[in-house]
Amino acid sequence: MKQKSGLSLLSMMLLVATFLGYSETISGQTENLPSPLKVENPNTLHVDYKQYGKCPFTKKSIDEMIDGLLVRARLKRSTAFVAGLAKSAKSGFWLRVEVLCDRDEEPPFLYCVNVGFAEYVSIERSGETQRFLMYHNPYRYGSIGTYGKDNTKSTGFVRNAIRDRVEDALTDYLKANFDL
Repeated sequence: MKQKSGLSLLSMMLLVATFLGYSETISGQTENLPSPLKVENPNTLHVDYKQYGKCPFTKKSIDEMIDGLLVRARLKRSTAFVAGLAKSAKSGFWLRVEVLCDRDEEPPFLYCVNVGFAEYVSIERSGETQRFLMYHNPYRYGSIGTYGKDNTKSTGFVRNAIRDRVEDALTDYLKANFDL
């Protein structure tokens, strides 16, 4: 007996985790602080794209779309930092783009787009260097939705959601770094 498709436990957990950070912005208390998106070399942006589940498109096609968005924003994509991110990274700033597609047996299928900025920060304490991973919560962009069986329509629908969230992130990045 086939069970009707619903949200899997993994999908529900990711859905909740994606949007919990949005409620953490403290209004009025960060107005006079410099933007955490302001970086030393704003013409180059590190981007890390991850794709989970069975999406109706390839990872390569989304990477190419992100490259196009960077070109239109006149930014150069750097992958050197992300490649050495693990233990060797002492500091750095990058754009995270994560997509989860949950395709059960029957539609509707769930997708979750999570875009945001992250940074490794090194702090010296008592002669010891400690590294922290910091997510910039006020600068998170996400979408959750469903799509059907038709791969052509589904591909366009989910790709548009990814494109829109990356464009939102790049707009904030450009505003912070180029006084727009």
